[in-house]
Amino acid sequence: MRVLEERPQARVGTHKSLIVPYAVAIMVWALDFKAATSGGAAVFQGLLLLVYSALLFSTTAAAIRQGASFESLWVLLLATGVFMIDSAVVGLNLSQPPYAILVNLIPPLIYVSASLLSYITLAASKDELPSFLNALRLACLVFAALRILSVYLSPGGLDVASSRWGVISGAVVPSLGIIAVALLQRLSYVDVLVLTFNLLVTLLSVTRTLFVALAAQIASVFLARPGALFRSYTIKGLALFAAALMAVVALDVAAGTGLVGRWVERLTVSGSRYGDPTALTRSAETNFMLESFAASTESVLFGNGLAAVTSLTGPDAERAAKIVGWSSVDIHSIGYGHESYASILFVAGLFGGGGLLIMQFVNGLQSVALLRRIQPARRSGADAAATHIGAWGAFIVIGMLATGFLSGNLGDRSTCIWYGIGTGMLYWAREVLKAD
Repeated sequence: MRVLEERPQARVGTHKSLIVPYAVAIMVWALDFKAATSGGAAVFQGLLLLVYSALLFSTTAAAIRQGASFESLWVLLLATGVFMIDSAVVGLNLSQPPYAILVNLIPPLIYVSASLLSYITLAASKDELPSFLNALRLACLVFAALRILSVYLSPGGLDVASSRWGVISGAVVPSLGIIAVALLQRLSYVDVLVLTFNLLVTLLSVTRTLFVALAAQIASVFLARPGALFRSYTIKGLALFAAALMAVVALDVAAGTGLVGRWVERLTVSGSRYGDPTALTRSAETNFMLESFAASTESVLFGNGLAAVTSLTGPDAERAAKIVGWSSVDIHSIGYGHESYASILFVAGLFGGGGLLIMQFVNGLQSVALLRRIQPARRSGADAAATHIGAWGAFIVIGMLATGFLSGNLGDRSTCIWYGIGTGMLYWAREVLKAD
């Protein structure tokens, strides 16, 4: 059975592979980092954006010359563009710092451009799908390794006893999605390596949000294909996950780093008298953003601007202060808070952010629908690679959608590049993968 539609492509001149420039464009952002002070790495980050933009335009132009197009992405492009323009104009009108607005425009720009770049590269590379997958596998390793290296070389170094979310790159959620892919598709040895390494990063981060993303990715398999529970691929995939997790835990126990103990403490803290301080502060910030969104007709329609400052308010802020003190509760974010969807409404309102909000949830539903359509691939070659790309893209989108309830996806460049990659893979796969 072939799952790829044979669609004619108009080709001009000699076919030129786009996989290498695509991979370089993506991996440029693996070098990105957050400076200790505002604007402290502006020149370096500007250089990354310049290199990425040059590769984006050259790769897109080459793909179009080879017959590729991106008509199916126009709604997402429009929705993201309206979000960026509205939130920036409102911010400037309210005299918010132009530099902060510019910095906050970059992540959604990366998100939508990476969607376009991934889609159009796939559209022009139907004979190189295994190479595309290999490029993404390598990118997952590069992102994770360079993030760990940057933390290790930072002034505080890598302290396993206190490591947290700073060790996480945007590739962690996509890498965890490989576990869900294993329920539908045979994995390569590189897939297993990528998965195991990023499970180790997950353990180092002591970040519960990652397991929420993983749970959503795995649950989507059974939601889309309830019969998958009884397939041999599912059993093998779950066994692989269990083996990888046990290997990572065994490494922690053998090294005596105490990460498992930190996880137990982190997972049971909600049993304390006043509750979980992290959950309380997130809830208090979300409460502030939604109150600010609903404060006036103007804020409901157009938002509060891309550099609006968040705060923590309400009963949850008071409960959190009883646990960690008011000094730890008096924290602020610029533009994007720690809940992605409230942040979109907070900065851009219904007119500016409503379209983007709808599109992200529609993409989540489209991901589940795609998983219902594809059959587990038992062969190698283009068919298996196309199925793998479709499933992986769907799981990336689902994982990112789930993390958006607990973190500000649009505030992180590394996350946005991978969210865009998964979205582009999803859009491409929906067009070329036939129904059963």
